[in-house]
This record gives sequence, structure tokens and C-alpha cells, in this order.
Amino acid sequence: LQREGTAEPVRLRRYDGGSNAASLDDSTFDLLTKLKALESLTLDEARLSLAALQRLKELPRLKKLELRRIDIPATDVETLRTSLPGVAIDWKPLTDEERTKLQAFLKK
Repeated sequence: LQREGTAEPVRLRRYDGGSNAASLDDSTFDLLTKLKALESLTLDEARLSLAALQRLKELPRLKKLELRRIDIPATDVETLRTSLPGVAIDWKPLTDEERTKLQAFLKK
């Protein structure tokens, strides 16, 4: 998600202003799949299942998906690419250092 008129991403935060470490998980897709006009989506710092990501098929206008620091196996990303043939998916595997940082972040 980006702020209107800018390239600045919108970060999902908890209503109480607390840590948003748990704000993006598989349940988030219940909301995301309602955004039918969404054309580009960047997901960052999360552990997501293939089943949740495949729900993005419900977004008819989605053209670009960027997965930053997402803990998901390469085989699942390839399956996702097959499931979303009209979507350009930008993803690279986590380094060991990124995985360690992500695990610490998700424990907050």
C-alpha cells in the first residue's frame, strides 16, 4: 500500500499504537482481498503461508507483488507464480541474518 500521490509505503499499525509485529499474518488477507482495485502490493517482514498468498487471486487487478523479507520457501513462491500468472512477483530468499532479524521482530 502506498500513500496517495507518493511512493511512500503505508505501514499497517495496531490501533493502540503498539508494535505492529503481529499486524501482518494470514488473517490480514481477509481484509486485503476486499481491495478489488489493488494493482500493486508490497508485503514486508512477515511469515505467511502459501494458502494465504494464493488468496491474492481474489484481486482481479493485481499486477505486481513484492515480497520483502518474507519467510516462505522457494518452492511455495514458484507455486504462487503459477497460481498468479498475470502478476509480476519480486522475491528473493532470506539470508540467515535476515531470518534471524525477522524471527526476533516477530517475537516482539
